[in-house]
Amino acid sequence: LAWAGPVAASHDRGLHHDLSVFFDPGSGYLTATDRMRIRGAGPVEFNLMPGLAPKEARVDGRKVQLGGGGGRWSIELGPDAENGAEHEVVVEYAGTVAGQAVIGPKGGFLPEDSDWFPRLGHQPFTYRLGIEVPDPWRAVAPGRLESERVSQGKYRAVFTSQAPAWGLVLLAGRYQVTERFHGSIRLRTYFTPEVQDLAADYLDSVAEYLDFYGGWIGQYPYSAFHVVSGPLPVGLGYPNLTYMGSRIIRLPFIRHSSLGHEVLHSWWGNGVLIDGAGGNWAEGLTTFMADYTLAERRKAGAGREMRLGWLRDYAALPVERDRPASQFRVKGHDASQVVGYNKVAFFFHMLRRTLSRQTFDAGLRLLWKRHRFQAAGWDDLRRAFEKVSGRDLGGFFAQWLTRAGAPRISLGPVAVSRAKGEGAAGYVIDLTVVQAPPVYVLRLPVVVRTEKGDREFTVESTARRTRIRLETGDRPLALFVDPENHVFRRLQASEVPPILRHVTLSGQAATVVVTDRPAMAAIARDLAKGLLDTPPRFLDPGSPLPEAPLLVIGSAAKVGAYLEGKRQPGPPPQVAGEGTARVWTYRNDGRPVLVVSADDAPSLEALLRPLPHYGRQGYLVFDGGKAIKRGLGVVQSTPLSIWFD
Repeated sequence: LAWAGPVAASHDRGLHHDLSVFFDPGSGYLTATDRMRIRGAGPVEFNLMPGLAPKEARVDGRKVQLGGGGGRWSIELGPDAENGAEHEVVVEYAGTVAGQAVIGPKGGFLPEDSDWFPRLGHQPFTYRLGIEVPDPWRAVAPGRLESERVSQGKYRAVFTSQAPAWGLVLLAGRYQVTERFHGSIRLRTYFTPEVQDLAADYLDSVAEYLDFYGGWIGQYPYSAFHVVSGPLPVGLGYPNLTYMGSRIIRLPFIRHSSLGHEVLHSWWGNGVLIDGAGGNWAEGLTTFMADYTLAERRKAGAGREMRLGWLRDYAALPVERDRPASQFRVKGHDASQVVGYNKVAFFFHMLRRTLSRQTFDAGLRLLWKRHRFQAAGWDDLRRAFEKVSGRDLGGFFAQWLTRAGAPRISLGPVAVSRAKGEGAAGYVIDLTVVQAPPVYVLRLPVVVRTEKGDREFTVESTARRTRIRLETGDRPLALFVDPENHVFRRLQASEVPPILRHVTLSGQAATVVVTDRPAMAAIARDLAKGLLDTPPRFLDPGSPLPEAPLLVIGSAAKVGAYLEGKRQPGPPPQVAGEGTARVWTYRNDGRPVLVVSADDAPSLEALLRPLPHYGRQGYLVFDGGKAIKRGLGVVQSTPLSIWFD
């Protein structure tokens, strides 16, 4: 699931669109009139997607000639004696939508950046959208629903913006609309018939999220929230609206996790916009306050497991593909998600532990108060948290956000002795925490297990080698550094069993397809494209094993023969002989190998959709498209812990 909201940019024209649109989602035919109010003078240029073309244009009531063509058009506003005068520009246009648009009997989808209406560069605008579709189709867009009616075989609705927008999406389908009010907020589902039975549950969940985040951050900023289903297998968030594929809506976990993520984007990303020059902080903060927080609320220990999952993902990311979190803009591949979503979410977890929960929450509320419907960058976030905490956070933000990489921590010498001196009792632990350069300023939780229970300490590591002395009254049995994974770091190889992402994120992986069936080979190549974060590099099965990560895909018999011929291990006992397809990972001389072995072409084809979503797993068994078993290999060692004799 992804946020599809705007990134703020500078602009020099005031702009309002008053759109009257007829759209036939089945055929893609669209005809429209856009009455724009523009401040300025001279030429103005706008885009229209392929398939759409202007028929007539007027400026302040007079007909004008259009310049350009091929999707890029221009109109001359004329000179102005008064700087910044406002003009009415009317453009009538029509045609059949194309390009990024999706049309057909299951629905219509005109993305916000597809130029389905005249776009004057990347600048904010307000709008009034009157949209007509043939009955029984229904249409929906972000904004306040001002009116709707069915008349003369057409459905018509009017939506108006509640804040300046950088894009405008239009959705249409044979929806069944379910509505309720939550206080003054209109809640709606626009669901296709196959998921209509879930409408009431989704409305219940949306109401809960609005209350939860409104109490945490500040009042919900829109008059409505709409959940829209459709044929595309994606999840997208817009101001006061989220679009989810019908198959996604059916997944049992979506309502309890991803839906909350999209609702929260009404505050972060749409309510407070991303400063285009200041980095995308909104995805990481939303991941922390939605995916992470909601998991913690559902199940004890889920937060620790999610943090560990983020660390494993990061350990699978090659150093050369790492980037500073402050450079993240949008998710273009899994590598960017590891940094822009996971690492940034982990940053906010550490910031809250540094400041206290109460102070952190006050910082969120101040950020919302200062920047509601305005743009904010990382510096604005830092200033908000500095204001409420009274602390200089420049170093903290800089080391986690402007550097690529993460701390590499290990234990040096550790010794236990009896406390000495007159009246001394108990034990002393002398330990050394070692950091590989570059050094970070770290506050590390340390747990000492004694004969009478655990004692918790917090220690600072600020140099390549930091000597620390701990005292405990009872005999220590063991010591654990950050056992709950509260500090972002690069795990050591012995801490990370191989997972799918060790291969899929590598950027250097080679792929071998082993099957004598052409149809299965074609499916295998498609699967490789879906799994790998970069375009596949295919090798002939007769080639020597590459000195790089390796992906092997094929039929069970051919995969077995290939591995045996290369003197590689076969399937582990957790997957051997089970299901219709088996997936496992292992290391060959330190290099990760990912194997996908299917009984036949349909069994392999069934993996095309689900398998790319299981990157954190070490092995899986599938029955058709359903994962019936999954798990990880054994961790070889935990180098940040020690048991005393």
